Amino acid sequence: MSETKPTNPKDMVGLTKLPMFSVVSPASLAYEAWAMRNGAEKYGPYNYRANGVRAGVYIDAAIRHLGAWWDGEDLAEDSKVHHLAHAKACLGIIIDGIEHGNLVDDRPPKSNFPGILTKLQKDDKNGSY
Repeated sequence: MSETKPTNPKDMVGLTKLPMFSVVSPASLAYEAWAMRNGAEKYGPYNYRANGVRAGVYIDAAIRHLGAWWDGEDLAEDSKVHHLAHAKACLGIIIDGIEHGNLVDDRPPKSNFPGILTKLQKDDKNGSY
């Protein structure tokens, strides 16, 4: 017979809320914090909240960091911070801008990118691309 310990009544309420640190890798958080600290040292902490966020600038930076990492470079040459950490920070700043209403949404007009991917994947499976 196994013995089950009673839980705190707060547990039942807590289990209905969005999990924070229990589902996000501490390593991932640490790397993003590393990049955010580097940005705070260069530009000031939370500068993006005071000045707003231009989506295209941060998307371009994230893609540059992802490309550099994909091409074999782990650390950014100028900051010595991991490229993936910089990419996470860029995306986090965009999300912060959305949530705080200071995102300058300079995306191009909406297209059918998901539909294009579906079509290409279908064509690729049929060998007809």
